[in-house]
Amino acid sequence: MNLDRRSFLAAAAALGVVPTRLLAAQGAVEGLVGQVGAVFDRRGLRSEGVAGVTRAGPGGRAIVAGDRWHLGSNSKAMTAALYAVLVERGVFRWEATLPALFPGLAVHPEWSAVTIEQVMGHVAGLDDRLMAGAWLMQRHLDRRPVAVQRAEFARELLAQPPGPTRGRFAYCNAGFVLVGAAIERATGQSWEEVMTRRLFAPLGMRRSGFGAPTGDSPWGHRGKVAVDPAGLADNPPVLGPAGRVHLSMSDYGRFLGLFLQPKSRLLRADTIAHLLRPPVAGATYAGGWGLQRSAGGGRALVHEGSNTMWHAITALYPDEGAGYCVVANEAGGAARTRLVSALDALRRGSASPSRKVGG
Repeated sequence: MNLDRRSFLAAAAALGVVPTRLLAAQGAVEGLVGQVGAVFDRRGLRSEGVAGVTRAGPGGRAIVAGDRWHLGSNSKAMTAALYAVLVERGVFRWEATLPALFPGLAVHPEWSAVTIEQVMGHVAGLDDRLMAGAWLMQRHLDRRPVAVQRAEFARELLAQPPGPTRGRFAYCNAGFVLVGAAIERATGQSWEEVMTRRLFAPLGMRRSGFGAPTGDSPWGHRGKVAVDPAGLADNPPVLGPAGRVHLSMSDYGRFLGLFLQPKSRLLRADTIAHLLRPPVAGATYAGGWGLQRSAGGGRALVHEGSNTMWHAITALYPDEGAGYCVVANEAGGAARTRLVSALDALRRGSASPSRKVGG
């Protein structure tokens, strides 16, 4: 998607002004169960507006600032950033090939020259064919440690040759599950443990976790029907590295600061630059982000995510030190349209077209 920062900032021009009124009006008109809109700068969360309720029907309450939201595939940027952290710690190296990341595994020879950057850029020839409906349900029922499940998935996936899309963009979840499996193989810990220790903790992300947020947090919805987080309220845990992070907008601002600040306390500028470098000529995706240009010609990092019960849209403008996010606790085409409308309301009717990146 292509979002212009100036008209958005005009909706929240004064520091600390929360655009709740605009969100509330949009939610009331268009009927989302609940939503949040957030503006970020180099210091983190600048303002947060909320509207709607935590869940439809009995037991819901009004959404408040600080509630936790499911990011869906916007989690991919966190998995990529975690790999970058481990590069700086000497655990991994850039341009590592899949056989190097999975030593001792029976990797099909056609994967021999495929690099981790190509995997994270969706140009490695991977696809989600192994993740059919029956497979997903089996994973929901699988009680083995999640790292064991990911290792099994990597073994099955890499025993097959790449698909016909190698070298061309083909969005999928399998590649980031593979990155998570590589992290687990190298560290001896689950992706969730490494993410918490190496990314969340150093950035002060104390209201972040995995799967559907629990407690009194907003619930996801299928249509307008609330889905209890104790049930099948998210994809199975094996898909964690591809899209199971939830967090508060304040925590999200701490993460997004990695891409908005010239200097980060967690990653060097050259590391961020490498992470966002297109893996093949002409590519427009790298490191968990869609790579675009703003209306003014500056860099834009964009992504959308949904687990079919939530929908999130994020857009960053590193050259301007500004970022924006809207999330709803429902999904589907109508919900996405309403979210885009809410974002347009917040940024005062930008005429730029939107384009989905990720899912």
